[in-house]
Amino acid sequence: MPATTPFTPMVLDDDALTELIAEVAENWLEHADLTERALAQLVATAHARGPEPVVAACREATLSSLAFLFGYSGRLLQRLGDGTIRPGTTPRPARSPRGPLIFLAAQHFHDVLHRLGELPCLLSTPSNSRYEVTAQDLRDRVEQYNDDNVVLEPTDVAIALARLRRTDDRTGIDAPIRGCELRLAQVIEIWSSARVEPAGLSLTSGTARSEAVLQVVGDVPAPHAALGLDTAWNHPHHYEGSHPLHDVADLPALWSPAEGSTVDTRPHDIIMRLLPQHPGRPAGVVLRLLRWSDTDGALDALISCATVAQRFGELLTVVTLATCSRLDPSQVKRLTPILLDAWREDRLTASDLAMGWRSPMWEQLNLGSGRKTLERKPAKVLPLLSLIAEAGGLALAWPLLIEIAENLAAQEKIPATTSAVLETLLALLPEIPHPVELPNIRALAGRKGKSKAITLARAIGDLL
Repeated sequence: MPATTPFTPMVLDDDALTELIAEVAENWLEHADLTERALAQLVATAHARGPEPVVAACREATLSSLAFLFGYSGRLLQRLGDGTIRPGTTPRPARSPRGPLIFLAAQHFHDVLHRLGELPCLLSTPSNSRYEVTAQDLRDRVEQYNDDNVVLEPTDVAIALARLRRTDDRTGIDAPIRGCELRLAQVIEIWSSARVEPAGLSLTSGTARSEAVLQVVGDVPAPHAALGLDTAWNHPHHYEGSHPLHDVADLPALWSPAEGSTVDTRPHDIIMRLLPQHPGRPAGVVLRLLRWSDTDGALDALISCATVAQRFGELLTVVTLATCSRLDPSQVKRLTPILLDAWREDRLTASDLAMGWRSPMWEQLNLGSGRKTLERKPAKVLPLLSLIAEAGGLALAWPLLIEIAENLAAQEKIPATTSAVLETLLALLPEIPHPVELPNIRALAGRKGKSKAITLARAIGDLL
């Protein structure tokens, strides 16, 4: 995306509008770029031309069967077309503390459709490919609301703040918010001063009817309560593929009792990018996919989340390394540039990787239900570290490489992986500009024998 105008043109003619809605009608996985672009363009078009052309185009929309079953944006546009959602009306309050993560994104889309023609723009539209909202864009957008004497939408404020850099200057950004006693400046103060508990894992107590499940805890967005929002992003969360209808009953325009007692959900792309400051629950989705053998889906979800996460943190780092334990070489190549970009942008550090490898969370990953066991696998992580180093990220890879090499060298019985790890370390050691302490490798070099691992340890010792 360009820096400040991510989607152009914003105001669509009838043909472009029809084409956009046809795209949305097929977007059952809710690919974030399309979902974000569609909502931004619908808002801009309705503000410039009135909501009638948008409603008329939606009236002709035909959803794919997958979009009807699993998506939300296409279904909501269908409800706009059939008159269930009427622009110019106030959206009803909605909460879903035990529902799917997608509820917040769907609530945002739903509430914005109710206000088509009134809203001049969205605060939350990404300013760039990292799904950030720059402070200047936020300032400019809020000014449009104030100029039009329009109140902000709570879900839009929540998503925008989760995309704003904490270091940006927010001085003077203020406006009233629909249904909220606090103004934007006050909500920003809550957001900027909050100390967010890092994401962690917690095993629930099982019952006679249900087994224990592993939940993501912490990493709660501070402004949501002040904005009147109550969704799974505010509570301990365990990703499920379906939910009882009562968990999402507050959005009947989307999830209707006529369609059954449960609703199917998927690891939609939009939830991986929805709140970049809060990657904990998306990381939990990746973990769940890994445990249930969907490696391809887990990698896609991880790449989407890691592309935008403002800080990796312990849980996302552990899940990233756990994902590596299941990847083939071609998949590792897909992940490498994502981690390099995160490192260059200070969203991921070398110490994050090393600490993630040592994290006690590894002891929790396999608790609860799941088909596959996740383990630290040096042989699987080594190709990733090698590719990172070859691509200019030696400083990112080196601490974890040392951590792994020293752990292997300390084993009484030398693991089979040791030789490959030491071979990589030996090749990279001449590029390290500072002295390196490798006590376990030195000790391995002093052992009797002529195994490849011992020979490599001696060669490393000669360079120290």
